[in-house]
Amino acid sequence: MTGHILVDDQATLDFRAGVLADPRFEEQHPALRHFMAESRTFRDQPDELLGLQAEMAGALISMQQATREIEAEINKDTTPNSPHLRDAEKALGVSKLVARIIRCVADGIAWRTLRYDRAAIYLLSLKPQTGHLEHASVTQELTAAALSKGTSGRLAIINDLTNFLRYGDFTILDGDVVEIAEVKGGRGSRRSGRARRQVRALTTVLDRLSTEEWKTEGGTERIFRHNVKPRSHLYEVRDLVRQAREKGATHRRLSDCIAVDLWYIPTLTQVAEPEDAPKLLHNPFSQSKQASWYNRMEFFHEFSRNLAPYSIYPFGDDDCVDLMTGALQLTTYFNYGNLIRCLRRRGLLVRFPHDSEFRAHNELSHGEKSRRVDDVAIRVARPGRPHQLLIELPLLARLIYELLDEESFADAVEELVEESAADTEPTIYFPAFQEEAALWD
Repeated sequence: MTGHILVDDQATLDFRAGVLADPRFEEQHPALRHFMAESRTFRDQPDELLGLQAEMAGALISMQQATREIEAEINKDTTPNSPHLRDAEKALGVSKLVARIIRCVADGIAWRTLRYDRAAIYLLSLKPQTGHLEHASVTQELTAAALSKGTSGRLAIINDLTNFLRYGDFTILDGDVVEIAEVKGGRGSRRSGRARRQVRALTTVLDRLSTEEWKTEGGTERIFRHNVKPRSHLYEVRDLVRQAREKGATHRRLSDCIAVDLWYIPTLTQVAEPEDAPKLLHNPFSQSKQASWYNRMEFFHEFSRNLAPYSIYPFGDDDCVDLMTGALQLTTYFNYGNLIRCLRRRGLLVRFPHDSEFRAHNELSHGEKSRRVDDVAIRVARPGRPHQLLIELPLLARLIYELLDEESFADAVEELVEESAADTEPTIYFPAFQEEAALWD
């Protein structure tokens, strides 16, 4: 776990920088800023919010069509590394990134509408993504959602516009109850085997959201809502963003475990030279073998259900968009050795995976990695108790990317350790803070 979470070769880094600086990408920025601002302005206005989603769906369909056309063009070019091919690949990167950002804004709509219920949103994402939007199906879904909204006044989310919502066609919240609707084109489709499977899966996930505890072949799964209050460093970083816009770069150590660098690229390119780059890195944990550095732009075209979208960060609209487009770069330095010490100060026994265990896990196939995720989990227990709490490493994303304070994380771990002590069978928890909304916009 030492070093950097992902190792990119120079070609990958150059390609990413080329996409972010491409004029075709910059041309999309005003529309993205419009979507971001309106998604907040209309957060409690059903008619306007649905109209915005229709506008966003049109833009996403256009980006997906551009992606298909560019991919077909690339497949026709048989000249290796030709200028035309390199330009087409960059254009493909632009269309995919714009599509990702549109979905990220839509994810913010989903999080707000569902009141930042992290556990529910996570469960609703545990299904394969449906893929491309289609104009006809989106029109049907928008019409059905408008009718539902018109008779009830409730906010509606078009699921296929988001990354997180993968059951049904649109989602609404009725009081504290999540409702999901399926929109089918005809009697035949409603009777198909695939449709029946979809209905069963939808019924299952809604039952789980309602009961918050259910049995599986391996034991019990349940939603656990932390009573402890969450605390993060996002509001401190919001102030640092202002400094980065003025100076080009700024940095701060936020806690024993977390430090950040912020770069605002438009200003930085005016005030710094390329050879100044090493001076802009301020890693207070550089001498530690138990620390790494992370930048969310590494995911680039990828989606992670473990991360809250940038579109709900408690920053200004332009700041959120600049994080999504890469104009604003946020790098986190995370010392997991200090996190282990934080947990141990509370009297907990903590075992962090060894490097050899990480290497063995990385050699597994993708499917085996998913099935054997416990091989590289953090193990926590109270002395003298037989129960162990296994913390999957993706949960550390809350500290690394969402800048949750490690003491707040430790509060939550302690609470869950006490809760799990009464388990009589293997139990998987889907944790969430009851006051999650306090962290976001």
